[in-house]
Amino acid sequence: MKVVTIHQPEHLSYLGFYHKVSMAHTLVLLDNVQYEKNYFQNRNRIYTNSGVRYITVPVYDTREAINKTAIADDFFKRTCRKNMATITDAYRRAPYWKTYGEQFLSIYQCGEKSLSLFNEKLLRFILKALGIEVEIVHASELGVSGQKTELLMDILHKVNADKYIAGKSGADYMDMSIVDLPVEFQNFTHPVYTQWGKDHFEPYMSIIDALFNVGPSIMDIIAATNGGGKR
Repeated sequence: MKVVTIHQPEHLSYLGFYHKVSMAHTLVLLDNVQYEKNYFQNRNRIYTNSGVRYITVPVYDTREAINKTAIADDFFKRTCRKNMATITDAYRRAPYWKTYGEQFLSIYQCGEKSLSLFNEKLLRFILKALGIEVEIVHASELGVSGQKTELLMDILHKVNADKYIAGKSGADYMDMSIVDLPVEFQNFTHPVYTQWGKDHFEPYMSIIDALFNVGPSIMDIIAATNGGGKR
């Protein structure tokens, strides 16, 4: 059985995304839909010594599809260094910074002009670090069409899916009358893990918060909280 999930290429997404991916054989990056301003495609939250902060990747014309959205020159001139300094200051004393920090920063400053491809490079690094093996496919390369559920079904048919893992909110917008394969709606409970040097736990941070604090064991913590994550 081929289990597939679909998600937009977000910037260093949160734990729930990685839980969903761990349940699938194939991840389709929904990169051919409209970029959404002020969402998580170009930013995410980290837990710094002064509290929760956003790290943001500035982009040009936000009226484009995600795969055609370009990173602004300001990122390479100023923001990249600022973000790297913020991330380093937040996590350099965390237990897994020495293991992953240098490689992460080398990818973060790679100079990729495409937001979608930049997010994907970081995604592939995180997947490898967490030990998640999944095929990655781009919706923009599948020749698909349609809106909402019709688009999802066209994608699933093109990749020969036998089952679809949908996000929890999928039930709010999917037209189940045109769905012709099994669908499992993710039921994700955010786990609590050690956030080094912090006096209270902050959920819904970027994946790098968990990676630098507890390393790949975060997947075991997620599984213990959510009753698995197996395909």
